[in-house]
Amino acid sequence: MAMKNKLLLVKNKMILMLFYCLRFFPVKKNKVVVESYDGRGYSDEGKAICDSLLKKKSNLDIVWLVRDTSMKAPFGIRYVKLNSIKGVYELVTAKIWMDNRRKLSYVRKRKEQFYIQEWHGGGPCLKYIEKDATALPAEYVAYARNDSKMADLMISGSKWRTNNIKSSFWYDGEIIECDLMKNEDNRSDCEICDEVFNFFDELGANDNILLYAPTFRADHDLSCYHMDFEAVRRALIDKYGGEWKIIVRLHPNIANLDGFMTYSESIINGSKYPGINDLIVASKFLVTDYSGCMFEGFRLKTKVVLYALDLEHYTSNERGLYFDIRNLPSPLCENMEQFISCIRNFDEDKYEEQRQNFVDEIGYCKEPGPEIIADRVLEAIEER
Repeated sequence: MAMKNKLLLVKNKMILMLFYCLRFFPVKKNKVVVESYDGRGYSDEGKAICDSLLKKKSNLDIVWLVRDTSMKAPFGIRYVKLNSIKGVYELVTAKIWMDNRRKLSYVRKRKEQFYIQEWHGGGPCLKYIEKDATALPAEYVAYARNDSKMADLMISGSKWRTNNIKSSFWYDGEIIECDLMKNEDNRSDCEICDEVFNFFDELGANDNILLYAPTFRADHDLSCYHMDFEAVRRALIDKYGGEWKIIVRLHPNIANLDGFMTYSESIINGSKYPGINDLIVASKFLVTDYSGCMFEGFRLKTKVVLYALDLEHYTSNERGLYFDIRNLPSPLCENMEQFISCIRNFDEDKYEEQRQNFVDEIGYCKEPGPEIIADRVLEAIEER
């Protein structure tokens, strides 16, 4: 482990040197470099913004930093390997950066560049984050502060998030409130469902989906993800009828550990699907623990159930919570027996009333975010 850490430190220092050495090349005003969740493909908030940009201006050079360059890039998008020499070159010479996670400590922005930090679409979250999360590693805090210092614009999807950014992100710059998750390409829910079902060979046309999307644990404990999937499927079939499949969508921090999950025709690995919001739309149930994806479930009118085997340990040793988890619209289950009972006795009318009240309280933005941010990108290109 010590040798691995040393090699990583050397690699990071070499990349840092590249950020300075490549400044010999000028910034290109028409270049936009986007990253999503440490190298995932064309997806999420960046995709929505870039779709709008491509409609507005045809001469932009849009680069997407990815881990797997063998994926087919959409028309008008260039895929470049993340953390490669070419990838660093693209960052150093781009006028616009966009990202939805923190950039690591070796990343250095030039004064004429403009950096948009999307931060998971700007929605609410359950667990304490950034400055509020006192147990964060010192290394993370250092590069998070550097990321906020580099950022020229942050995006908020609700009044709640705007207040959170101001108090917790070490940031006092420009904030735009808008709905980045708005379906800019006007896909209907049916079209989104078709895309999801076509992506997974295991899904049949008449299948119903339960999406299981837990968050990560700092101590890498895997016991908290134990679920009797077949018992869950039987409960769903007994309650609703039809055929049910479970898609497991792991947090990016643990997606590479998915070997501890056993997948089958009925239990499907969904961690490589580009965008979680599409999975939420296509699912009848979203099951999570402390992940902020629950708030997208509330917003998108999906039935959300919380399955938290380690609630006391998590809140005492990992993160505090912004909301009282027992007073959220979603039922809370702390063991498998409660979870099965919850499915069998799910009160849809009660849930829907509580869900709508909560969504109204959060103050979600309704302005069409992708178009607004695309206009801000084009404005920033002409600045400085």
